[in-house]
Amino acid sequence: MPHSNPLINLLVDNDKAEELKQQSEHFPSITLTKRQLCDLEMLINGGMSPLTGYMDKKTYDSVIQTTRLPDKQLWPIPIVLDIDAKTAAKLSSGASVFPF
Repeated sequence: MPHSNPLINLLVDNDKAEELKQQSEHFPSITLTKRQLCDLEMLINGGMSPLTGYMDKKTYDSVIQTTRLPDKQLWPIPIVLDIDAKTAAKLSSGASVFPF
């Protein structure tokens, strides 16, 4: 059962998958750890509903300060793609990446 309604399912159909695959050829690549892969899978399959992706700064700050999302839903931990400083230095804020 999802944390909230509706269940956020980020799986895409074959046409959209092909489009994303072509777009991702130009994205920087990041090798994910097992934990990072688990977080990504949980985001994709709706296990972290109502989240629609990793948290932005506003959402992160809200969760850290209040244990709630900006819309006031209870959310106890931040969900972010934690990367090392060297990798982060190669990216711009909001950049798309290809996780593998």
